[in-house]
Amino acid sequence: MKKSLIILLIVCFVLGGCGKEEPAKQADDTKKGIQNKYLDTETYNLLFNACYVATTDTRIVEAVKDVGKTHVYINSDGVSYEHDIAALKESINNVVSGIGSVNTSQEYSILIEYKADSGVVVTREKYPENL
Repeated sequence: MKKSLIILLIVCFVLGGCGKEEPAKQADDTKKGIQNKYLDTETYNLLFNACYVATTDTRIVEAVKDVGKTHVYINSDGVSYEHDIAALKESINNVVSGIGSVNTSQEYSILIEYKADSGVVVTREKYPENL
C-alpha cells in the first residue's frame, strides 16, 4: 500500500511539473508576437516615409505617371517592387540607407499612384495594425 501511494505521488509530481511548462511557452509565443508586430510597425513606417520622401523626385513622378500606379512590398524576404523603377529604388535607398536589407514577419504593401488632380500619392495599403 505504501509503495502504491509513493508511486502515485511521484506520478502526480511528474505530471504536475509538465503542466507548468506549457503556459510559459505560450507566454513566450505571445511576447514574441507582440515584439514582431512592434518591429513590423516600425519597419513599415520607415519604408512608408522613405516612399513619401522619394516621390518628391521628378524622375519618380514621371515614372509613376507612366505606369499609373505601383506597389512597394515588404515581407520576410525584404523589400520588393511591382515595377522595376530604378529611380524609385535608388531614391528610397538614399532616404534610408540599407532599406533593402530590412524585413517584416508578414507581407505589407504601399501603393504609389499618379492622380491627375493631385500628382503622386502614397497610400498605406496593407499595413501592420497599431499596437
